[in-house]
Amino acid sequence: MSKVKPLTKAEVKDVILRFWHLNAGKAHIADFLPILDKDSFRVLLKEKGRIIEEFDGIRGLQDHQDGKGIYYNQRFILKSIRTEIAHDQAISHTTAVWDCLHCEPYMARCEHLKAVLHHTWRVRRSPNNQQAIIANHTCDYFRYLHNFEPKFTKSSEFHLKLPIKR
Repeated sequence: MSKVKPLTKAEVKDVILRFWHLNAGKAHIADFLPILDKDSFRVLLKEKGRIIEEFDGIRGLQDHQDGKGIYYNQRFILKSIRTEIAHDQAISHTTAVWDCLHCEPYMARCEHLKAVLHHTWRVRRSPNNQQAIIANHTCDYFRYLHNFEPKFTKSSEFHLKLPIKR
């Protein structure tokens, strides 16, 4: 059995950026599989330390992605990253801006949304191929920027119901 090499900060940053790229591009779930821990992957959204949305496993990620069909030209703009590595596992804390257009059927025009996000990512090395994979990620903070909050919505998609106060 080969020795597992420690993760690097560059590998962790790269896998997070790949996740965001796939997420923003509305990629097929199969495209996510090489970068996810299929046994433990979860997406959590917390508000004041309490879980308010939870997406378990690959099916949960599919549900998360299905809800994002009303967002276009999405970008995740990394503002900061802090990573702590313990051999083949890492915890990263990121701050980013989610920038997109929101448009639903029968809306006269799209609206521009921007929100500040703080995420905690758990990344580990895959025992199969030694690649960095995401075990889970938690959105610890989500706030729309002033004048970029949703105003016109008919949808119950969870991003549109999140706190608007800065």
